Amino acid sequence: MNALVFVASGGDDKEAVNRWNLPRRPRIRGAAEAQRTWARRDTHRVSLALLHQLAQAELPVTVFSGKEVDSLRVLLLAGHIQAHIPLPVRTLSGHDQPPATVKAVTSLGRQMVHRFPLRRAG
Repeated sequence: MNALVFVASGGDDKEAVNRWNLPRRPRIRGAAEAQRTWARRDTHRVSLALLHQLAQAELPVTVFSGKEVDSLRVLLLAGHIQAHIPLPVRTLSGHDQPPATVKAVTSLGRQMVHRFPLRRAG
């Protein structure tokens, strides 16, 4: 992310100047990028569906699935829920994710549920 520096140029007029004058990186299009894009879209879709489920559930709720815990991380960073998500534990075979506990859905999370209803397949 390039920082912008504002330079005064004759009076109160300000113009944005790129500090490093770096050329823009070319857009790479390929299978790997397409897969990452779809994965991001799927993560948002799963997170929103999980938010809808949490809004209707009686809290606190414990989540065990690794994929759902990742979705909880997205919701927690966005400020849609209050939760305790423990750090993954290193094991001999890789990492293990302890269960996460959702304590509450915030008012922002409830607004998201009302503004973005789930679409029914059909």
